[in-house]
Amino acid sequence: MSETRKNHLSIDGGQLKEDDHVSSYKPIPDSDGDFRKSKTSIHKSKEKLPNDEAEEKLLQKEDEAKITTRVDMADAKYVVGDHRNGDAKIELDANKRQFVGLTKEELMKYADDPFWVRLRWFMFVLFWALWVGMLVGAVTIIVLVPKCAAPPPRTWFEKGPLVDLSSEDLQAVEADLPLLQSAHVAGAFVVPCKDSYAVLEDNSSCLQAFKDFVGKAKKLGVKVIVDLTANFVSTSHQWFQLSENRSEPFSDYFLWAPGKDLDEDQNSELPDLPQKWVPTPNHPAWTWSDKRKEFYLHQFGADLPDLNFSNQDVVKHFDDVITRWMKAGADGIRLNKARHMAINSQLGKEQPRVSESPGEVPLWSDRLVTDGVALRELLAHWAHLTDLAATPPSLGYVICNAVQLRNI
Repeated sequence: MSETRKNHLSIDGGQLKEDDHVSSYKPIPDSDGDFRKSKTSIHKSKEKLPNDEAEEKLLQKEDEAKITTRVDMADAKYVVGDHRNGDAKIELDANKRQFVGLTKEELMKYADDPFWVRLRWFMFVLFWALWVGMLVGAVTIIVLVPKCAAPPPRTWFEKGPLVDLSSEDLQAVEADLPLLQSAHVAGAFVVPCKDSYAVLEDNSSCLQAFKDFVGKAKKLGVKVIVDLTANFVSTSHQWFQLSENRSEPFSDYFLWAPGKDLDEDQNSELPDLPQKWVPTPNHPAWTWSDKRKEFYLHQFGADLPDLNFSNQDVVKHFDDVITRWMKAGADGIRLNKARHMAINSQLGKEQPRVSESPGEVPLWSDRLVTDGVALRELLAHWAHLTDLAATPPSLGYVICNAVQLRNI
């Protein structure tokens, strides 16, 4: 027995005898031999199978096997992924998306070139020259351009406040003067006389009462503005009666016009109206005078005929009215209804005013009776006259609709 055999031990700890040795391999079963025979037979049968085109080539010709592409492979970028599984990625046009500028060596070729050196210095000098030029220009404009004129100082009536007391008589206003002073009122509008032209009468009572009132108001620091309406006088006024009788020079103090012939279907003893002006609802602007046998114009009532300011004698009469009030101590004049003063005596064709609402009575608004061409000239004349008649001069004002007209 060999030496190795002698050293073998049994599982239970004892030595094995040579005759007791157990084989160390597993016997091949009988079924394994059958498997090898079947595998060999399958291989042989496969060789004998006829060609059923299962292994037919996809491309029959060698030329067709060449795949053409429009992608330039020089522009493709190969990106290797995980090398352990052999993955790879190809990015087409990757190199085209990358912009590669000049390298440092390429730039240095042009850095010291005389042409580029001169060009750099020229652009550098040009930039700073333009910058300095703009700075000098801005400073020059600020220094040399004339400054805006200071706004004119506001007048006392523009600073206000002003109180409208035109509906009260002078006695009632005089009793309120201490209250106006405590409220720091700058001025008050008053109506000394109901008739604006009554001041032209000799020994006018309202003029003397006004002088006494002004003296008390100025002691309390309240200025007085006379409220005047120059447009008309009453039908009982001497001027109208003389004009109705065609007495000179009063014949043209008012606006007179003959009537128009009536139509055949009209039945009236009076001629037709000269114009269809309707200054107030349902009241025409013309009224017939039996004495003069003509119509006279009135925009504010049949008993208030309009004066003709195209007549210079009428303008001079109102000049005297302004002068007397200013000499009596008034600080200014306010003209009511001034827009209707300048009337075209030629009596042109009227234009209807479009109603703002369906229920509004249609009125006639004609440029011949409102905001006439001569109105601006009249107001400028009276503003200048107010300055001259003020005490001291150049401190009087004409106010029309709360607008200063001194500088017209």
